Amino acid sequence: MKKIILSFSILAIVFAGCTDNQVYTPEKTTPMELTKFENIKLLAPNIESGAPLMKCMQERKSYREFAPENLSLKHLSEILWVANGINRPEENRRTVPAASAIYPLDTYVFLANGVYLYNPQEHVLETVVEGDHRALAGLKPFVETAPLNILLIADFDKFRQSGMPIPAEMYMTLAGADAGHCTQNVYLYCASEGLKSVVRGGVKEKELLELLHLGESHHVALAQTVGY
Repeated sequence: MKKIILSFSILAIVFAGCTDNQVYTPEKTTPMELTKFENIKLLAPNIESGAPLMKCMQERKSYREFAPENLSLKHLSEILWVANGINRPEENRRTVPAASAIYPLDTYVFLANGVYLYNPQEHVLETVVEGDHRALAGLKPFVETAPLNILLIADFDKFRQSGMPIPAEMYMTLAGADAGHCTQNVYLYCASEGLKSVVRGGVKEKELLELLHLGESHHVALAQTVGY
């Protein structure tokens, strides 16, 4: 009897110390339904979870076949946080490095029901364009049915407005380096969670930028597909 009481006491302490966003119930790991096109409030990342770093390095690889099943809200939330989220709110600094802390990349998310823009400050996906536009997110057939395509789009105006003496010919080089950090973070997270991922360079950029109503200062740095 004493052992049973002690066990329940330990469980009570564990759950009392966790917020709702930190306790992942079965409902939070089931595929998202995506029946409505509206802003998606993402879950706080569970920073106590995951496989050891060296194990993730061993397991990291690219895949080009994905199940059409939607990601869970937990996985979607944590993927975006590791890709380009904020880990030091007091300094507004990210989970990834950026040259001179300019952070020129915007993270666009292509799901089955529409295109969203990741707001790292609020950890929210904001609606951009309704409808299934995944076919524009890449040149490979799997892009059209994979549950998640991330487009890292650089805004060169952020370099111009930074006050830093950066030559224009360096903009894409710096944005590409930043995008590489983002995609590698996602790769390692996927290795930790048993997800599949592949980074890509080929996209339908002209059509994409027109769809998103983005001007000449914007350029696609990299794309990445994630799924099961």
